[in-house]
Amino acid sequence: MSSGASSTSRRLRRYHTRVMGGARILSISSALCALALLAACTKAPPRSSAPPQAPPAVASGRTAVPAPIETAELVVREQQSGRYAVRIRSGLPSGCAKFERIDVARDGYVVNVSVWNTIPSDATVACTMIYGIAENTAELGGDFVRGEAYALHVNGEPKLSFTPN
Repeated sequence: MSSGASSTSRRLRRYHTRVMGGARILSISSALCALALLAACTKAPPRSSAPPQAPPAVASGRTAVPAPIETAELVVREQQSGRYAVRIRSGLPSGCAKFERIDVARDGYVVNVSVWNTIPSDATVACTMIYGIAENTAELGGDFVRGEAYALHVNGEPKLSFTPN
């Protein structure tokens, strides 16, 4: 073998080693990325403390969905009797979304408010991409103990707290 052929052979071996080494690193990197992606996709998303429950009945051809909440504001109805309400601005994410209702339930010192929209049950219905706002007020009642702290959750998310005077 001539020295020129030997030199070419050595260069080819070095090139092959570099290329194959890089391919191994690329292969290992790809496998690690795939494992990280798989791990991220299989973790359960965090759940809020009290997910809203679907209303029992809605209009035919429509499905109830939790409304996106823009704001929640406490309203004092009667200071002496301790009656309260909550003023809620909720989103209507498309031209097909319609405000449905507000449910209020109390569990000790937590007031759970669920705000519902309805959307067409048929996913093929074309809806305009216009974001609207619904403004509603829900009565919370008046049987709150003075001096005790209460939390208000809307669609499972803590929104505010209040202490009746």
